[in-house]
Amino acid sequence: MTFPATDSLAHYQSMARTLTQLTDHKEPPADLAQLADHWGLNEAQLLSLFTRQYAQTQLQKSAALSAWQNNATVACEHMAPGEYKKLGLGLNIAYAIYPSPYGHCLLATTTRGICKLTFFDEWAHSAQHIEALHAEWPSATIQHNPLGSQVLAQQIFSEPCDRQPPRKLLLSGTDFQLRVWQALLTITPGSLCSYQQVAQQIGNPQAVRAVASAIANNKVALLVPCHRVIKSNGELNQYRWGALRKRIMITREAALNYHGTNNS
Repeated sequence: MTFPATDSLAHYQSMARTLTQLTDHKEPPADLAQLADHWGLNEAQLLSLFTRQYAQTQLQKSAALSAWQNNATVACEHMAPGEYKKLGLGLNIAYAIYPSPYGHCLLATTTRGICKLTFFDEWAHSAQHIEALHAEWPSATIQHNPLGSQVLAQQIFSEPCDRQPPRKLLLSGTDFQLRVWQALLTITPGSLCSYQQVAQQIGNPQAVRAVASAIANNKVALLVPCHRVIKSNGELNQYRWGALRKRIMITREAALNYHGTNNS
């Protein structure tokens, strides 16, 4: 199963309304059947993905693994501390705003890899994301180039992460943040883990709060999959780009994983 052609910005907006109604009113919305059909599920299957029991089952599966998988679809380059302190001096960054299945997104790239991917709902908010890009890389040369990464954006959102060619990422942060983000890359699509499990994965089980802070500071959404980390009790917790968007990301991956598991 590949993602449907209708998995677009318009469909994301429709999904957001549907899931908001489901969350606020605790009852299936009128267009639940249409939403389930979009992902090739029936209504009961789709609703099961929203339960805490489903989330807790995924956490148990993650806990049972002695070691998570290396993500061969992402190749990361970490900026050296000295280079990181130069705030992008000598770095050329091209960015653009694109529609996506998770709302509008800002995608920023360099010759060394993707350095930023963020999401937002209203076009009017794009200026804030552009300003944040300039604030993160004040010494870099930053240019708007909507054609430069258009094909890349289409590829990122048209196929599941594990079926895409390797993506190059350029990550910048503290040593601890980089260790956490590297751990996130080992969480397979459709899986979930807790903040505690991430802390254990990096060999520092007492650093749960620090792990949560590092995850919240991830600058490359989706590709560094911080949306796959939830609370140990099965609650999704907040998300830098919106809790509802996190729910949609998890559901989209879970639906695809459901087909892969049942068709194998």
